[in-house]
Amino acid sequence: MKLKGLLAVLAVSLAAVTGTPAHATAISVGDGWHPFDFGGVGSSWSDDFSFTLSAPAYLKVTDAFLSGDRFDVTGLGLTSIPTSVGDSIGGDADGAYNDPAGRWSHRLWYLAAGVYDITGTVIVSPFGSGTGYAQLVATSAVPLPAALPLFGAALAGFGAIGRRLRRRQATA
Repeated sequence: MKLKGLLAVLAVSLAAVTGTPAHATAISVGDGWHPFDFGGVGSSWSDDFSFTLSAPAYLKVTDAFLSGDRFDVTGLGLTSIPTSVGDSIGGDADGAYNDPAGRWSHRLWYLAAGVYDITGTVIVSPFGSGTGYAQLVATSAVPLPAALPLFGAALAGFGAIGRRLRRRQATA
């Protein structure tokens, strides 16, 4: 009987320390920005983002509304350091992510094909709560096997031009 009571107390204590479990949201490449809410420093995002990638993709994360918040994306790293605090952009995630002055914290991560469950923790929150956004976008890089022959052809072309110039200089 004592063991059951101890386990119950541990379960309640663990729930109090970790807070409410985050809601898992399935996202896909190209389906736009997905909001997540957060509390003060040390709080977790209100949503986990789960997805399976059959090909590489990029994960974009940005703060929005009032500038100044910063995140630790679990297993991936930190978003950028915002350059100002208190600027307002509303829910314009594209505007916040692409802000040339860097006022809103953001970051882009390359993800290989695989299964992911992404969440984050707030490490800076001047206003005690807010909303951020996450999005998956397709990669558009030229695959390495296709790029190597192009690179080789370019080097050969430069070599041929160099030989031709040296011949002209020798005959001049």
